[in-house]
Amino acid sequence: IVPIFIAGRCRRVSESNWYIATQLMRGGSLRDRLKRRKKGLPLHRVQMIGREIAAALQAGQQHGLLHRNINSSCILFSEFGTAKLGDFSLARGEVVETILDITRGKLLPGDYHYQSPEMLLAEPNIDCTSDLFSLSVCLYEAVLGQLPFSVKGSLAETINMLCQYQWPSLR
Repeated sequence: IVPIFIAGRCRRVSESNWYIATQLMRGGSLRDRLKRRKKGLPLHRVQMIGREIAAALQAGQQHGLLHRNINSSCILFSEFGTAKLGDFSLARGEVVETILDITRGKLLPGDYHYQSPEMLLAEPNIDCTSDLFSLSVCLYEAVLGQLPFSVKGSLAETINMLCQYQWPSLR
């Protein structure tokens, strides 16, 4: 997990700004790496990324937290290439109200396709398997350099498609 050194709010007369100071992740994000390569990463590297991020998810789960917004821009790399999980802005306990968060604009429209069907449908008892679904979409994207499904269409179409989707083989 990307360490947070300090966080707080800077208040002024007319406005208030929140800030978070984290470890500098010089290696950029998985999304950055995939854009530069225009294709997938080597399989051994994707396996290492998967193990490192799964360990971060396990650490969060031990504290009763779900990330709820894993996507390729949340997987960050240190200057030495270690993958770390960042952006815990939607982290909550295991009972969530994702549809409300989405409609209030807390998720970027392009990140819906990383969400699990149960998250998008606002199931009442979401657990760590939802984060694992999102991680699996990231790892699929890392291997092939593309998402496993088209991301064109509305949120409703995306939810419907994900609920019925048959994942293609990596081969």
